[in-house]
Formats: sequence, structure tokens, C-alpha cells
Amino acid sequence: MSSIVRINANRANAQKSTGPRTPEGKARVSQNALKHGLLAQAVVLPDECPRSFADAHAALTDQLQPQTWIDRELVEVMAAASWRRKRAWHLETVQYTEALRNQEEPNEDASRRTGLAYRTINDQSSVLKNLGRYEVRYSREFTRHLLLYEARRREAAHDLKISKQSQNQKTTDTQPSPAADPATPGTET
Repeated sequence: MSSIVRINANRANAQKSTGPRTPEGKARVSQNALKHGLLAQAVVLPDECPRSFADAHAALTDQLQPQTWIDRELVEVMAAASWRRKRAWHLETVQYTEALRNQEEPNEDASRRTGLAYRTINDQSSVLKNLGRYEVRYSREFTRHLLLYEARRREAAHDLKISKQSQNQKTTDTQPSPAADPATPGTET
């Protein structure tokens, strides 16, 4: 158990240390616990290219043409899910590349070397299982949001069609019907 003197000294020291003060320092320490980035709150990690993410997001936005704020949010979630899924692919590639590089007999058949690399990675950690799980998670997230987006677009198109039909019906109802012309055969006077 700590003595009262030690506790008071710790409290005094804690008051002196306030952490980073500059925006750069704060941004740097916010990444201290980052391991693989697959669950990071920031979509683009410090070592990744923000321009590449912006380009991918812009391409998805251009293709889907979101009209409302909710549609734009759905597109943003899809872009982030796609980016993170690609990160998982990249991390898997890094794992295999490293395992292949560390093999003792590099002159063996390529498929055998890949199989040995898989076994080495799988035996040493659960990294491939975790990467696979994250890949599936982000693929499903992308697909779920795309389906939701498409359903919203179909609903909006249906609502527009109903609105136009309603407008046409109102226009037809308010127009006077032609009066019966006594000179027209088949009409009664």
C-alpha cells in the first residue's frame, strides 16, 4: 500500500504533466494504442494516403449520385468499409510476403511455399483468422449499406411516380368535360 506522502507526491506530479499541447502532438499520441488499424476510428491511418481514400470516396459518390444527407452518409460508410477491407487485404499480403521471405528453402514450388507460409502464419498466431473475419465484416457492411441505399432510391423513385400520378389525376379532375354537341351523332339532346 502506498504511503500518504507517496500518494501526495504522485498527485502533485500529475498536475505538472498535462500531456501534449500542440495539435501535432495530440494527433500523434491519439495513435499510441494503434496495432493494425482495422478497428480504428480514423478511416485513413497516418501511414496511408488520404488522397487515395478521397479518390475512392469520390468515385463511389460519382457512381451512386447520392441526393440526400442520409444517402451521402450511406456512401461514406460504404467508402470506409471498402477502404478497411482493402487494408485487411494489404495486411494479409504483408503477412504472406514476410513468411515467404523467411522460408529456409526458397527454391521450392510456389504453391508449396505458399502453403508452408500459410501454415507458419497460422501456427504462430491467429492473424489470418482475424484478417478473414475483418474482411467479411467490412464486405458485409459495404453490401448492407449498398442494399439500403438502393432500397431508399427505389422508394424515392416510387414516391415520385405516385406523386406525378396524383398530380396528373388532379389536373384531369379539374378540367371541364366537353359539353355534348347536338350536331354530333350519337349524343342525346
